[in-house]
Amino acid sequence: MEERMISFDLSRLPEKFERNGLTPKCLSTVVNQMKSSGQLQPVSHYQKSNGWLLWGFNTLVKQPVFWGVTQLIGSPKKDSDVFVCPDVVKVIAAEILEIHQSCVKFSVVDSFVSLAQLKQSCQHLIREDKDFDIILTHLERANHIALSQINSGDVVVKFRREGESRVSFEEIDFNIYSIKMAVEKLEKEIDSLTSRIDRHLLEAKANVKEGRKKMALMCLKRKASLQKLMERKMGSLTMLHEIMQKIEEARTNEMVVRACEAGVGAMKALNQEVTAEQAESVMEDLDEAMATQEEVNTVISSPISTTEEEDLERSLEELLREESEEQIVKKSHFPPLPSFKPGSKYSVPEADTITPEEDDIAAAFLNLDIDDLGLPEVPSHSRHSNSDQHRKRETHSPAFMDPAS
Repeated sequence: MEERMISFDLSRLPEKFERNGLTPKCLSTVVNQMKSSGQLQPVSHYQKSNGWLLWGFNTLVKQPVFWGVTQLIGSPKKDSDVFVCPDVVKVIAAEILEIHQSCVKFSVVDSFVSLAQLKQSCQHLIREDKDFDIILTHLERANHIALSQINSGDVVVKFRREGESRVSFEEIDFNIYSIKMAVEKLEKEIDSLTSRIDRHLLEAKANVKEGRKKMALMCLKRKASLQKLMERKMGSLTMLHEIMQKIEEARTNEMVVRACEAGVGAMKALNQEVTAEQAESVMEDLDEAMATQEEVNTVISSPISTTEEEDLERSLEELLREESEEQIVKKSHFPPLPSFKPGSKYSVPEADTITPEEDDIAAAFLNLDIDDLGLPEVPSHSRHSNSDQHRKRETHSPAFMDPAS
């Protein structure tokens, strides 16, 4: 499993890479390269400073000069040279923020937590106190949390709420934190009272089984007294929960008011750019354009006049009459007859080459009857009787007689 080291002592670093009594010789070279690239920072970079001026001096002036001197003359001998891994610090800090967000029920009240509670909830991520201080310093510089000490001596951590640009303590924050502490204390007392009530009830049942009625009655009296005390504390707890709910609503109302103020400012700025006279002029132009468009639509959709419709009907009748005359001419014209010339094939003459005489001959040919052709009559006997007579004539013919006879 990969060990996420927040900080380490450079003098003890070879022990972590020792295998079979051997350590890598290039370890110091790798560490120097990581320091020069910013992947390692001295622990003094994460120490508490009196202000941003001192922190900026240490970050921008002291550390670069110290690194340059160590590159020239070598690092001075120290009993302890502790360095921090900034990438690991950022990852663990992000995980702490996620843990806090998962526990938030009221955005205002739950933004406060004691340092002891925060350390306990992050115990599985950070094992050593010095590493926990490094993470807190990083979160504070990144403007995610603010730290303050109250009158009781406890250190309070305030997380930045959603929508806030910066986090800092105000007088009202300590009052809200007191309400939260009272709620947590009452919840613990109610849990303790519940356990004591259940224990007295079990003792009363045990005494009844053993026949000790007076002891059982005493246990029931204690149970009843604790029951009344618990009911009073539950009433107080309910009242404090209602106060917390009201605080949350007030916070929401504050956000709404600020949003309305921003909206009013934006509307005022826009109204300065667009005046009422400009809006009125634009609306008049819009009405005029819409009226013009309506007139165009009326003209386009108006029906055709009676005079134009009568002219169209007369044109249609004239076209129909011309079409009818063309059909009559086509029906009265006969198709041309083929012409034949000796020694040539039949060919269909063109309509323009037909003479009036040829046209009369074709008409006479069409009026002919079959009787006018003078063809012989068709015999009435059958084909079989005709063939018998023909065979008889052949047998009596001299051409078929035997020459010897």
